[in-house]
Amino acid sequence: MADNAFGDLDDAFAGADAKAASVGELHPPGTYGFVITPFDAKEDGQMVEFDTFKAGDTTGIRMMLEFLEPAVVKDEKTGEDVKMAGKTVEKVFWVSAKTIPYLKHDFGVIQQCEIPDGEKLSKTMERGWAGRTFQGVLSNTPDKKGIVRNDISFLTQWSPTEKAAAKGEKKAEAKKETAPAGGAKKQTQF
Repeated sequence: MADNAFGDLDDAFAGADAKAASVGELHPPGTYGFVITPFDAKEDGQMVEFDTFKAGDTTGIRMMLEFLEPAVVKDEKTGEDVKMAGKTVEKVFWVSAKTIPYLKHDFGVIQQCEIPDGEKLSKTMERGWAGRTFQGVLSNTPDKKGIVRNDISFLTQWSPTEKAAAKGEKKAEAKKETAPAGGAKKQTQF
């Protein structure tokens, strides 16, 4: 039998519980201006404005956000400047009986309108999402399993400055095909 190259670590590995690292890049906490961008949720080449999925009895609505402002922030841990403009972060809105009032508020903020009484969530989701801007507070928060994730809350209405808006207009000149969740194709110009 050959020498065990791992020594005591061999037994430690056998008795250890698996723990996942932080999901994706953890961004410096702070208040940011975001824009919702299309993304390839299923990695099948089909760009969508949002994606839905189930986690137990709860439905998640996943959107991809691009940081617009501030363009650069100081990382409190390292003291270094971190370029944020152009980076993306995932935002999941959890749909349950308890979260519906908060969801209705947040979606009204993003859509910059009051969601009419009696409007169903499926109808609200038919509105265009890509290109919508809002401000939110990003924090690094452990989830129920202890995995630290980017968490975005405290959404407020926000419009980008002229410089960021000009950048967004350049992106809008290029037409992209996006589809809402569920597979039906929808042409959206950005």
